[in-house]
Amino acid sequence: MFDKNYIHLVFRRALKQDEYFRIYLFEDELVFVKLAGQFYHQDSLFQSGLLIPLFVIPYKIAQARLEKRIDAVEQCLQKEGVKGLLKDKRNFRLERSEIWQVQATGQNGSFRNAIVSNYEFHVNFLLKNGEKHKMAVAFGESNLFVRRKLQEFGYL
Repeated sequence: MFDKNYIHLVFRRALKQDEYFRIYLFEDELVFVKLAGQFYHQDSLFQSGLLIPLFVIPYKIAQARLEKRIDAVEQCLQKEGVKGLLKDKRNFRLERSEIWQVQATGQNGSFRNAIVSNYEFHVNFLLKNGEKHKMAVAFGESNLFVRRKLQEFGYL
């Protein structure tokens, strides 16, 4: 249905840097690949409010690293496949047999949500062992697109 088989989600952290992930969707597994930290999108810079001037240079450095990281991930996936991606300790996978339920939460229509962030939309991965991975829909990614991709692969 859609031409790409991945979505972008963010692990939100209260006391640590956020983690920006690309999640590759397969019929039998989800592969989580860490791409970046806090400054992965222009809108994430604007969330720093009055401190924007302090974060412009770190943002530009982060953007250059992100572009290189995406290229490296794409090359690794083409050359070595999923096993190559999983060599990086920051990456992990969830097999369908480990997943108890996937929930997509959040509502459209909030003025704050439309202007300030995308983080009111979440995808919760509930595992059979009791663990829960709560991830926010990343800036630049449509909540509707994320839901459709998860439905397309049978996770929702």
